[in-house]
Amino acid sequence: MRIAIGADEVTPLARAMVAALGDMAHEVDVVGPLAGGEQEWAEVSAEVARRVGERSADRGVVMCWSGTGASIAANKVPGARAALCADAETARMARLYNHANVLALSMRAISEPIGREILDAFLAGPDGTEAFDLRNVARLEAPGASAPSRVAPVVLVHGLIGSLDMPELRRGLAPRQVIAPPLLGYGSAGEPAYAFDLDTQVKHVLGVIDAVGAPRVHLVGHSVGGAVAALLADRHPDRVASLTSVEGNFTLVDGFWSAEVAGMSPDEVEQMLAGYRADPEGWLRSADVEPDERRLALARRWLDCQPAATLHAQAAAVVRSTAAPEYLQALRRVFEQTPVFLMAGERSRGGWDVPEWAVRRARDAVFMPGVGHLMMLEQPERFTKTLDGLLTRAESGQ
Repeated sequence: MRIAIGADEVTPLARAMVAALGDMAHEVDVVGPLAGGEQEWAEVSAEVARRVGERSADRGVVMCWSGTGASIAANKVPGARAALCADAETARMARLYNHANVLALSMRAISEPIGREILDAFLAGPDGTEAFDLRNVARLEAPGASAPSRVAPVVLVHGLIGSLDMPELRRGLAPRQVIAPPLLGYGSAGEPAYAFDLDTQVKHVLGVIDAVGAPRVHLVGHSVGGAVAALLADRHPDRVASLTSVEGNFTLVDGFWSAEVAGMSPDEVEQMLAGYRADPEGWLRSADVEPDERRLALARRWLDCQPAATLHAQAAAVVRSTAAPEYLQALRRVFEQTPVFLMAGERSRGGWDVPEWAVRRARDAVFMPGVGHLMMLEQPERFTKTLDGLLTRAESGQ
């Protein structure tokens, strides 16, 4: 991630936090006296928060002697939600319950080891998806800030493994509102899900959409998430402005891996997932992705996003749904009533079993050069640029 950090003076804690971000392999934007400037706490904190609000940075860290002034200054900036934290659990809850995107620290009260614990918790913690929290976060629009956009939000529905809650995707789709909920059983705070069907996942995603008060959304579904998104568009066409299927499952031919996982015993799925977690580089290579530092960090996070029980249950749900004749009938209805775009990677398009009728009825079929099935992991900037173009066409009726 890209992290903006600033303090009104150079202290051991401030230097330690900059060093810690470097150790975590984040891109670091340093502001104020830490970068040789002379700004005071109000200016430094506002500048860090401004970068977060404008999405040129994914998260921010602000520090002053008490931490209070830095948090107040940051919270005056539209789009910034700063949390003054004195321990790791508060930082985790600030992300989970409040979607905090700026961490405020006291340089008087926080030691370097505790500061590192707080920073780790803040950056690793997920944004929560409970309806109660989403409603309240949506009400945090500050007086005097710009009115919420009337453009339909973008809902990213992830595949069998991982999450699409990626700062790179949010940044690339800005200023659109991006909602990337973990499906049931997924997410670092999620409980394993042992049995469900895809309609249960549809109801879950719809609940998230309702919680943020969005009358209509652009749905983007990747792989298995494409099946969930398509079923949501079929069940609730009035809520869907467009559907983009990113190599979404049409048949069991392109859902072959789900079928393979569904046919395993629970112990075999546990062993498989443990093997991937022990060798994320090997997992990436098996997915035709060349590992690098950024991709490996994301792969580790994706592989930790779901317990084996959820993986097994989701795979079985995909098999049951896509094997039924009613599934293709539902897809045909979606193509008749909703603008649908198809998106695939150049290297993986050959394995995508898209019916000829779907290609004919889609608004467009786009193939991204030089990437495979995990295109958003390989080239997130190009992925979001391509996707944004499709969403703009849907909004203009093209």
